[in-house]
Amino acid sequence: MSQSEVHAPFGVDEKFLVETSKAGAGCVVSSFDPYMYDFYGDAEAILKNLDASGLLLDERRMFMLTVQSETGAEVKLFEKVEDTTWNVRTWRGENADEIHANIREMLFRNKGVFCTGEQAKGIFHKMELEFSEDTNAPAPYSPRAAFGHPIRAYTKEGYGRASVTCFC
Repeated sequence: MSQSEVHAPFGVDEKFLVETSKAGAGCVVSSFDPYMYDFYGDAEAILKNLDASGLLLDERRMFMLTVQSETGAEVKLFEKVEDTTWNVRTWRGENADEIHANIREMLFRNKGVFCTGEQAKGIFHKMELEFSEDTNAPAPYSPRAAFGHPIRAYTKEGYGRASVTCFC
């Protein structure tokens, strides 16, 4: 499939369209098979299902957690800086449905041509989302270790949704 057969999602700036062939061997594979898991319930139900999901975060360069409940929403974007260090950026707002929809559409339309992690950054830029720059964090040893705190924070009082998206 050529670049001309895939259109930039939502008018994303071309600087975010890095062809997988130029991004590295891992990106060629992982941009063709990104995935998104949605978990619903209270914190314990979500964490139990997250533990059973078999997510392998260390195989990706970039992944995202979206947590939403009646009290608001949070997006955490994890990007590998070194083998043992990840940069984590956070966005908070009332609702993450539009972000979620745009990411899903991008993953579907991409067809493995462009780096999905860089396209996600392009979507955030296009949507003018303000992410805080968190300090670098050690590599998570499990999905529960990476996502447990924000999941508990947003679903401790009731029902919520946690979505994990693995890009590249």
